[in-house]
Amino acid sequence: MAVSVDAAVVELLDSSNYVDWSVWVKTYLLAQDLWDVVEQDEEEEEEEEADDKFKAWREKNATALHTIQISCGREASSLIRNTSSAKRAWDTLAENFKPKPRYYNDFHQCQPLFDAVWSGDWDEAKQFLTLHPNAIRTRLPSTNEIALHMATDLEHEHIVEELVQLMSEEDLEITGNDGWTALALAASRGNIKMVECMVRKSKKILSIPTWDSNNVTPVVLASMNEQWDIVDYLYSVTPFQDLMPEKGPYGAGLLCTFIMGMKFGIARELIQRCPQLVFTKGQDGAFPMEAFMPSAFPSGTRLKLWQIWIYNCIHIERAISDIRVSVQNEGKEECNRMKITWSGMLRLWFYLIKFK
Repeated sequence: MAVSVDAAVVELLDSSNYVDWSVWVKTYLLAQDLWDVVEQDEEEEEEEEADDKFKAWREKNATALHTIQISCGREASSLIRNTSSAKRAWDTLAENFKPKPRYYNDFHQCQPLFDAVWSGDWDEAKQFLTLHPNAIRTRLPSTNEIALHMATDLEHEHIVEELVQLMSEEDLEITGNDGWTALALAASRGNIKMVECMVRKSKKILSIPTWDSNNVTPVVLASMNEQWDIVDYLYSVTPFQDLMPEKGPYGAGLLCTFIMGMKFGIARELIQRCPQLVFTKGQDGAFPMEAFMPSAFPSGTRLKLWQIWIYNCIHIERAISDIRVSVQNEGKEECNRMKITWSGMLRLWFYLIKFK
């Protein structure tokens, strides 16, 4: 259909040209100071006709609506024939003609995205995602991971930040074959910038454990890799209920790594907040007390004279010192028992306080 030289568009709207058409019409309406009537809320149209403001709006609305109407082909025009609002006309056309984003399950269709991420080229990746926004969730066939995992693994910080901005909170929960989220990867790498970026977007990912043999949450994973800066941050933002014994082995596992890493200050704080963790098995089936090596406990290392004097001054009544907490290790033919005395617990507590 022919278009006049004074028209706002070079082609009338049909089923194939909405993206270009919407740009043409919007640009024209902006130039004529009419775009505000397309953006404003419906309730602003309900004012009394006697009001000067309403009269001005009605005139602009009619002009904008006319521009939209004469820019439509027959099919599009029929959808807004009885519409009196420029905003409703615009929304109706968008609903019917705006292309729906495609969902990509085929990795080969999204190869350009992964190639761009691999090479650290965000401009190329952004261009592809602009055309195919759902490709951000496409998984690599070999690992079932998405582009964010790849960028995190390669520590392309700028790409990670850009991808996170485009993703929903649910997207950040996507895991690979091993159950690792992108946050788990960032925590194991020790990249605080990437970790903070993801946590700002979603707090829920702090509680997602891996599916592999480790079965650990991000804060425990970071501690296992001795990424203590990451641990300090994740420990401060991880919901404490996730570390309680009833939630699983994560709190006890974290306490074990604190002790093995000689982080006695934070270990003491964790015990103070949840004493039950001392008697809870970690993900490896061990109790936190078993994490103590001779070099970490006063009785197994050489002390200075004044330290020996203080250490030996710790006394406990015999009736209490005879109490034993025996825990049977499962999965062994013989019943191996670990005996934890209350006097030993007091010595542990003394060490955490005085020799951290």
